[in-house]
Amino acid sequence: MEGRRVNSGQALPPSLFPTTHWSVVLGASERVEEAFKRLYEAYQRPVLVYLQASGHSLHDAQDFSQGFLMHLMRPGKLQNLAPEKGLFRAFLLTALKNHVRDERARDRAQRRGGGAEHVSVEADGLGRARQMVGAGLSPDEAFDRSWAEQVVERAMESLQAEAVANGREKLLAALLPILYRDEDREHYQELANRMGTTTEALRSARYRVVARLRRLVMEELKRTLPEDADVAEELAYLSQVLAGRSQSINQGA
Repeated sequence: MEGRRVNSGQALPPSLFPTTHWSVVLGASERVEEAFKRLYEAYQRPVLVYLQASGHSLHDAQDFSQGFLMHLMRPGKLQNLAPEKGLFRAFLLTALKNHVRDERARDRAQRRGGGAEHVSVEADGLGRARQMVGAGLSPDEAFDRSWAEQVVERAMESLQAEAVANGREKLLAALLPILYRDEDREHYQELANRMGTTTEALRSARYRVVARLRRLVMEELKRTLPEDADVAEELAYLSQVLAGRSQSINQGA
């Protein structure tokens, strides 16, 4: 991915994430399998969350996730996709439900994965999956919550990369505690004194950061939508899923 340029004129380092879009997969290009695998790697955590919320152990969920990917990567499996399939989020959840149903019908007990390359999942993501299951969310609710959180997380990673490239990582770190909510004046004053600035300047900096984060969230969402999809509508839905946290992002610009 080409480095994105910022106000300082300095090019950002290559993105932590691939530029693959769902539209590439829907376009049935020669890169369809590679594009899909990259998207799946980026959003495997909601699959694991759904499986755990459905009653699978963590170990079985990991195995099942690998089997699900292998199922989708079978020759010709992705070539029949059409733009009307819509959101990658919706496609993935529907395909996962169908796969779980088919596997249960066949009552397969063998381990999945074979000699295929495994998709790694970070430990903290698995911990979050357990928290969602413990919170009593339905499998569908857990999937969407995990999806929404990962969209924001990936956007935040990009925001932090930009801050580092611009030498503003300390400012971003200072703003993180107040990023998702408007703190009372005393809290702002205390933080402003610590940073050697005014409360007005601090509020302005927070507004700019939240607005930038919202734009990055929108960019991340575009990767999982068809070209003609309404990004604002998807953002509004995920804002509802995340309640207060995403609502602040949705209203930040």
